[in-house]
Amino acid sequence: MTRLLITAMVLLAGLVAGSGLGGSAATPHALTAAERGAEKPAVGVLVEQTTGASPAAVRAATAEVERLRASGARAELRVTPSPSQALGAAASLAAGGAERLVTYGADPAVVAALRSRGLDVVERR
Repeated sequence: MTRLLITAMVLLAGLVAGSGLGGSAATPHALTAAERGAEKPAVGVLVEQTTGASPAAVRAATAEVERLRASGARAELRVTPSPSQALGAAASLAAGGAERLVTYGADPAVVAALRSRGLDVVERR
């Protein structure tokens, strides 16, 4: 009985979402800050340390986040040890509303993958 009730609820939720009654099913991408009505632009700052720890890159990225926040932007920092984790962190930042990603030491393949998904990527070395 419980299984039947759960199945019915899941089907109903899917129908409501698909019909547009439960939100904007026609928008398959993350909403931009303007679409959400957010006042502050969102920026993700990503440090990839595939070739080893880089305290200088982390310091530079931290300073950039502080500058962005001082200027009124919402900024978040992620430090990752591998390209696959850098992609995951970038996806998380984008899902959180970041419209621009600033990368430090990111693998060129990671940057290309982010750009192919329509993200505004700024590379720093």
